Amino acid sequence: MLLNNNDKSIISLQELDGHNMKKYEFKKIDMNDIKIQETKNTNEDKMPTQTQVSMIQSSLEKELIEKLLIKSDELANSFNNLQMQFEKLQSQTNEKEKIAREEGFKEGELKAQLSFKDSLENEKEKIAKSLVTLDDTIENAKKQIVKLESELSAIALDIAKEVIVKEVDANSAKIAALISKELLQSMSANLNIIIKVNPIDFDFLNNLVKNKQNIKIKSDDAIQKGGVVVISENGNIDGNVMSRYQILKQNVLENFRS
Repeated sequence: MLLNNNDKSIISLQELDGHNMKKYEFKKIDMNDIKIQETKNTNEDKMPTQTQVSMIQSSLEKELIEKLLIKSDELANSFNNLQMQFEKLQSQTNEKEKIAREEGFKEGELKAQLSFKDSLENEKEKIAKSLVTLDDTIENAKKQIVKLESELSAIALDIAKEVIVKEVDANSAKIAALISKELLQSMSANLNIIIKVNPIDFDFLNNLVKNKQNIKIKSDDAIQKGGVVVISENGNIDGNVMSRYQILKQNVLENFRS
């Protein structure tokens, strides 16, 4: 199956632990063998560790949390200001009620009662309007928080994409090997499997599975660097890096829309 270069996804990087290491017996030293071994060791040294992956994920999570906290503090301050204004309005209302009572007693009991009633009704109306305004403000604040969470998630995903692109450029063969290992875990060991990879990644993966009779590695220009397509009797599995990232991004953003 050919992959579209615009498809995108994300991966979960893991350690390669499927190597069978045997003791080397020194016989006749061949310079070509030494060069091949040095190249293999160099490739293995570049393998991303679980700690490096965890540090990248931790950094993204930390940045996302910090931005959420900043926006939450801003919304909390706005809410506190509204609360203070409301309390001030209540205090002013109580003071006006007190003044109205005092003036009413001076001008006469009947006139005072009528004046106080009118004043009280007016203040009640003002308070009611203020409460409606406060409710609207709180509702808008909630909507802003939801919007902020969605925006921050999109930012985090964009940052993750940049990290993925850099990692693929630097370690495409090792990433392809990690994805292949993950996909093969869910498949029967008895199946005949073909793994298509980018020509740049071919030598590395072909060397990893050279002792496995049921697994063949094929070079295909249509496969992106770091990606794979696993073909078996049960069907094909797309292991394209950016396709996996795109699926993850879509799932995250849909959660905020629902």
